[in-house]
Amino acid sequence: MTVPGIIKKVIIIIVSLCISWLLIEVLLRILAQYSYRIRFYVTNPKKQIFTDTMVDWKSITENTPCPTAPGLQYNGFIYNSHGFETPDVPYEKPAKTKRVLLLGDSFALGVVPYYQHFFRLMESKVNQELVPQTGKKYEFINLGLGCIGPAVERRILEVEGAKYAPDVIILSFFVGNDFTDDNPPYLKYTGLLNKYVPAIHIPARLGDSSLVSLVENLYLVYTTGKGLQPVAKTDHTGITGVYVGGSWVDRYDPMRPTMTDNAYREKISRDLGIYFTDGYPSFPRVEGDIRRMAQISRSLHANFLVLIIPAEIQLNKKLLDSVTWVARRNQEKPDVYLPQQQLTNFLKKESIDFIDLLPEFEKNASNPAIYYQPNDEHLNTYGNQAAADLLYPWLYNHLNK
Repeated sequence: MTVPGIIKKVIIIIVSLCISWLLIEVLLRILAQYSYRIRFYVTNPKKQIFTDTMVDWKSITENTPCPTAPGLQYNGFIYNSHGFETPDVPYEKPAKTKRVLLLGDSFALGVVPYYQHFFRLMESKVNQELVPQTGKKYEFINLGLGCIGPAVERRILEVEGAKYAPDVIILSFFVGNDFTDDNPPYLKYTGLLNKYVPAIHIPARLGDSSLVSLVENLYLVYTTGKGLQPVAKTDHTGITGVYVGGSWVDRYDPMRPTMTDNAYREKISRDLGIYFTDGYPSFPRVEGDIRRMAQISRSLHANFLVLIIPAEIQLNKKLLDSVTWVARRNQEKPDVYLPQQQLTNFLKKESIDFIDLLPEFEKNASNPAIYYQPNDEHLNTYGNQAAADLLYPWLYNHLNK
């Protein structure tokens, strides 16, 4: 075969591949509009979020790395008409009504059945104890979303949460990743924050490809354990904002692992940077977002509290020992108390109320991991009950004023 013939064939192959890629891209993007499962897999897991483009609930819920939609069914609950895991509530607050607003990432949603999450446990207790005493109505509004950090949570409060005129605002802050969730991909997945564990970096432009995201997400799910597959589905009945239960709720097991042991240790290792003195240069931005949320709360005459949820590695010495090998290339040892110290010092300085679950969880020295879904980091039913028990007295006092 002549050289021109070879060049011609190569060009034909390249053009064919490009056309095939384009057709697959178009097909995936069309299908993603009708299937949450496909949308989950084709969304860039390292998507960079720009909060200035988030101007309403729809532009928020559709533009996070874990997008949601009205009618989405998760944890036995059908998401409301704005794409949040909470009942539909009008913006205007009725007379003799107090509202409690929850902000946060996947910890505000949980991996437990809807009514076993700490927010709903407190709602049930308020209805049992406060309603008979005061005769008032108490509405609990959960505006948490998965795969976000304080910057998006602050934006949710600005463009959506403030409209509900809440009386109490609770920020669920997870130590394990909320310091880094808002970092741009080039910093979050490579460089300083991840210098202890190498990572493959996919350029942002390429990462926005639905096909590339599909391959990356499939690899992530099937190498870390089937538990990471989306258990959510879209409900087509037109009903939103209601609890429906389901087979997943009936089968829920607080001691069933989500990931494989190796995948979980790898995930923990990637987040080790926050336990080193130079590990989270984004902390000033986190401070600014929390400070802004506190300012908005004061302008609404609402009580603001930060609920600090520790990472399992801060309590589980066996888990810590199994991943510290990644830091041996550096003389500094990880300090599991470092993130809490810096965060609580800031909150005290700003006179912002907070409750830290770490000291309470440490009291169960015999089995501190009992509060977490195995190989997951999210709180199981035991952890959610403990969080509700610790948080409820503060909530009761502020609602009963």
